[in-house]
Amino acid sequence: MYSAAGWLLLLSSLISFLGCGRAGGNPPAKTSVVPKAVTFQGNPAPPAPGSRLWTKADRSAVIRAYFVSLTDDKVRLRAWDGTEIITTLDQLSQADRDWIEAHRQEQ
Repeated sequence: MYSAAGWLLLLSSLISFLGCGRAGGNPPAKTSVVPKAVTFQGNPAPPAPGSRLWTKADRSAVIRAYFVSLTDDKVRLRAWDGTEIITTLDQLSQADRDWIEAHRQEQ
């Protein structure tokens, strides 16, 4: 199984991952304008004509939405429930950036 040192390493990694034991107990700074998505099994929302799945570059979130516009590096999406999402190109997966490049003339 694990040695005592292995368990300590595993425990410290878990504490670090969960954010426990932070000095002062302050929450980490938020750097993303994309709302945190709920982890899902399967399809996150009913498919709607014209919508597609969008994935964060780090694969931490997936959302079904419509492409609305691209202005400079700001991408505007509309979720299937009407919620508007604004993010930057670099926060989207490479596949999503490629899709935007191929479809930006349709805006």
